[in-house]
Amino acid sequence: MRRGLNKGTYGYIVKYKKWFGLISLFWILWIAVLFTVGCLIYQTKMNIWTLFAVLFVLPAARSWVAFIVMLPYHSGDEKDYKHIQRLMEGKSARVYADLVITKYEGAMYLPIVVNFDDNFYAYAPGQKRPLSEIRSYLNQILKSAGAGTKAMVFEDYHKFEAAVIRMSEGADLCGRHMDEMENQLLSVAL
Repeated sequence: MRRGLNKGTYGYIVKYKKWFGLISLFWILWIAVLFTVGCLIYQTKMNIWTLFAVLFVLPAARSWVAFIVMLPYHSGDEKDYKHIQRLMEGKSARVYADLVITKYEGAMYLPIVVNFDDNFYAYAPGQKRPLSEIRSYLNQILKSAGAGTKAMVFEDYHKFEAAVIRMSEGADLCGRHMDEMENQLLSVAL
């Protein structure tokens, strides 16, 4: 992974947009330079430099798409993320932030997800998709990781926080599938 650009960490979306924004700008400039140099040298756009410029459009498009897909998303509230992290301190839980989960039909934004005792507890405010669809997709991830548990998805932060508090007060069962769950979750995230 790129230095300082780690999926699931707070601020990931901002760093991701900066990185792919710069890469996209680089590609635009590089293609423009190749095309312009060819036109200046040969006095026509039908030259080898134009061919090179066209060939670079495909890798450029990849970074443009990555940037454009992430553009509408913003990092969640850092205070909320740190509060949830503090609640899970000393437990075997993993707390993720700024997850944009991709699916064939589109993307879903999850500002905070807690992976604890082979369960996902996700905070998903203001979604375009129904919470049942998000829950179903997270359950598929749990099932593919070998966990026989169910995901909990909350649109209201206070209900999410209450569930995390109840969970943090309970016994730490040290989930057996946490690594697989993390791998599956991060593999479907941008």
